[in-house]
Order: sequence, then C-alpha cells, then structure tokens
Amino acid sequence: MEQNNNNAIVALNEAKENFALVMKEAQSLDIVNNVAGAFDAAIVITKLRAVMTDDIMKQVFMPLQGQKIGFRADKTYPVDVVRNCIIDGAANGLLPTGNQFNIIAGNMYPTKEGYTALLSKLKASPMKLVYSFEFDAEATAKSSDPNYVAIPCKISYKTASEDMKGVFRYIAMVKSNGATSTTDQLRGKAERKAKKAFYEFLTGIDLGDADVEDAQATVISTTMNGEPKTPAQSALELARKINGKKEEPAAQEQPADGMQPNLGFEESAQA
Repeated sequence: MEQNNNNAIVALNEAKENFALVMKEAQSLDIVNNVAGAFDAAIVITKLRAVMTDDIMKQVFMPLQGQKIGFRADKTYPVDVVRNCIIDGAANGLLPTGNQFNIIAGNMYPTKEGYTALLSKLKASPMKLVYSFEFDAEATAKSSDPNYVAIPCKISYKTASEDMKGVFRYIAMVKSNGATSTTDQLRGKAERKAKKAFYEFLTGIDLGDADVEDAQATVISTTMNGEPKTPAQSALELARKINGKKEEPAAQEQPADGMQPNLGFEESAQA
C-alpha cells in the first residue's frame, strides 16, 4: 500500500512539472502576429492532452470546478468537457486558476480577470500595450430598457505603433436584476465587457459571449477621424492594419432593440 502511495505521489509530481512546462509554452504563444501560431498552438494542445490524463484531471483539476480559486461553471461538468475548456483557455493564454474563465453551456468564456490577464499579456508582446481603465464620470448614458443599466467606461492606452494609441470609450449595457444587483456587481460586468471589446479592438480576436442577451444588447458603433463606420469594421480594420492582415471583416447586424451604446476611438498624441 505504501509503495502504491509513493508511486502515485511520484506520478503526480511528474505531471505537475510537465503541466507547468507546457503552460509556460502556452503563456508565451503569440497567435495574433505569428503566422506559425496555429502550429505552436497545436503542439501545446497535444502536450496538454498527454499530461491531463483522466486520473490527473480527477485528482487536480476537477476539484477546481465551481471554485473562485479555480474556475466557475453554470453546472457540474464531466472530465472531457472540463479538460477541453482548460485547454481552450490555455491556448488563449488563460490559467485554470484565479477565476480567469467560466464554463457556461459547456464552453470556455474569459471573465473580467481573464481579460485583464490577456491584456497584461499584450504588455510583453511586440505590441507593448500600456493602458489604464476607469469608469467614465464625464460621459452620460441611459438605457431604453429598464432591465439594463448603461455604464460608460474609458480606457486610455498606447502601443509600440504610433497609429494605435488614444482613448477607447465604451458604454456597457449590463443586465440588472433589480434590487439584488449591487453596484460592484454591475461595475464588474461592465469592466469585463469593456475589456473584452478593447481586446477585440486590439487583436481582432473574439472569444465569444456567454450571455446571448448581453451579446445582443452590447452594440458597438465607432467614429474614427470624424467618419462613422459599421460596428465590426472600425475596430477590426485598424487591428488588421496594425497586424498586417488584409481580410475584409464581415459586417455585424444591428439588433432592433434600440439600445446602441457608443464606442468612440479618439486619437491623441498625449495618450
């Protein structure tokens, strides 16, 4: 019995070391500016699957499910689903600890903490992002739907590119549960939405939205140099220009709910 316990401890320690090494590779992935990023990501995914056996999943990762120290979920999921979501998160630069992602409807979605981590990753990338987030006290906004609260956000930023710096303004439409929703909860949701939109603006990468209603209510309209553009085009065109991508972005349909918060890009030499 003692020998079996020793063997199990040795195997667990070996898996821990291997997982740490592969996660280090995953954290250094650059899938935004790297044409070979798909190959690098595939290698990381293959290594993670080899390390994250069913036994290791049950001993190490399944207990993290539903915990703030790990990752939250809308229900209890089996090993295969959790493993896929952890790998999906890792390939995008997210850890299975620190509440960096949630599992909702069987899929991985970054949280506010997750998008903060992804933006921090851009600080060390060739983009050399420097930014500051704040709730925009100077802006005023009102939702036409009593079930939603409009919360203006502002992100001042600069990058290594002279063409990409300024102020990113965003009005987050956050679903409210009335008296049960606290100010901190609403602001937390608004910060996540603003950072998600900002990350998409910088990279052109959309990691999805867990709440369909929120996704429909958060409509982006943009003005650059005084010229209005369609929602997805303005942000992604600039991102593709910076990253050297030539694909034409697909236009995004405007929902007919009347709620259209503004995302304004203001170029500023002082930012």
